[in-house]
Amino acid sequence: IDRWISELTSMLQLGFGEAGSRFISKNLKGRTFSEIITKEPGSIVNAFFGFCNLRNYEDIAEIEGRNAIHIVNRIANSLHTAVTQSHGDPNSNLGHAFLLVWKSKGVRNIQQVADAALRSYVQCILETTRAEFRQDLFERSKTIELDLCFGLHFGWAVECAIGSECKVDLSYLSPHVNIASRLQAASSQYGVSILISGDVFSLLS
Repeated sequence: IDRWISELTSMLQLGFGEAGSRFISKNLKGRTFSEIITKEPGSIVNAFFGFCNLRNYEDIAEIEGRNAIHIVNRIANSLHTAVTQSHGDPNSNLGHAFLLVWKSKGVRNIQQVADAALRSYVQCILETTRAEFRQDLFERSKTIELDLCFGLHFGWAVECAIGSECKVDLSYLSPHVNIASRLQAASSQYGVSILISGDVFSLLS
């Protein structure tokens, strides 16, 4: 039974992420998710917020069909690995886009966190352009390029549970999260893969 509980806990953490661990802990102490949602105000956190998007997903989906999901999951695995290795936390999977969060967690220098966040983007780009990564990735076309774009911003957000008794998401709400999303979207206008805000640039070592 201990093994079953351990596996269940791992699945819950996988589903809710780092942000959800605190809420899961409260729920296991006797509070329902309904109580947490209606009574828990959330908490203000300062963090680096990042968005990654597969910019040419529609083209890939049109050519590859169902295999496009396999491609997105391979990218997600590479991205999430790079982010967790840089002490960040993948937060939300939004189809072919991903919300990522890096917090100092009270023990890391803010410049180290900034460097680690940017480094994880570079690591993901390098990984997904390797010939070994692309091998057997595409079924119908071997000439498709993965057009990944990234945005990164530093600011505050409310870390909170959003939803109802039927469905709960652990998320971050803030204009600063939206800025990270807009930076990612604007990267194509500048012809670059990574676009960071001045707030992030000023914190890099």
